[in-house]
Amino acid sequence: MFTEALIDILLTSTILISNQNYISSNFSFGLSSSNYLYKEYNDNGKVIDSETADDLYNFSLSYGKQFTPKHSLKLSLNYLFGVFTYDGSTWSGTPITYNTYNNYLINILTNYKYTQPINNSYTIKYNLGIGYRLWARGYDENNPNDYREYYKWFYASTGIDNIIKITNNIDSNIFIKYNQAINPTLKVILGNNPTLNLGNTHGIDFGINVKLLNTQRQGFMLGYKYTYWHSNKSNSETLVSNNQNTQIYEPESDSKLQTISFEYFLNY
Repeated sequence: MFTEALIDILLTSTILISNQNYISSNFSFGLSSSNYLYKEYNDNGKVIDSETADDLYNFSLSYGKQFTPKHSLKLSLNYLFGVFTYDGSTWSGTPITYNTYNNYLINILTNYKYTQPINNSYTIKYNLGIGYRLWARGYDENNPNDYREYYKWFYASTGIDNIIKITNNIDSNIFIKYNQAINPTLKVILGNNPTLNLGNTHGIDFGINVKLLNTQRQGFMLGYKYTYWHSNKSNSETLVSNNQNTQIYEPESDSKLQTISFEYFLNY
């Protein structure tokens, strides 16, 4: 119900504002450096394993349309990849640490924004969007006991941008968003490839961007963003592998992603 209502709102908004006079479009391309921390917890809240990465590569693309001074729509794509370090144990409880490869994280977001100017130097933008997140958790190809996992979900997003005009060519944006996952799952690529239904999953984004307008049509942006997700314990499923049946589940977990980004944008 909530998902359908949110989609209806976005579609209705798009139809309404598309009938207004066209104002502008914008495109951006960005490169980023990120670090990532993922932890899993037992029922007593103790960390049982983790994955970390201190030097991840990230690129982003976005396309937006400003339909009226107050209404806009933006589609953004982020792709992150790199080597992670796993620190945990085998299923038998033996401690183990190793690097995992082929990790990547994809985030897609369609965002509607309503702009409310407060005065000549301060503007608020209200955000409402639907996104999709996929984390392909990597593995060690040289470890026969390792395997791939896919964490994925759609999510609803709402938030606020606080835009402060510093000069005619420079402004800053302090933003925060709340994200609620919709039917989050974890697919295990091993044996019979079971899919687990993750528990309640939600998160936040917050950060700051500083935008420099080089000309009336183009400029650059430097930003910092912190992303947090938390998932409750999943249900249990039967893993069938090597003629053995094992009950598996995904423990409570959280992830923290910090990103420094540099973007080029073009208005036309």
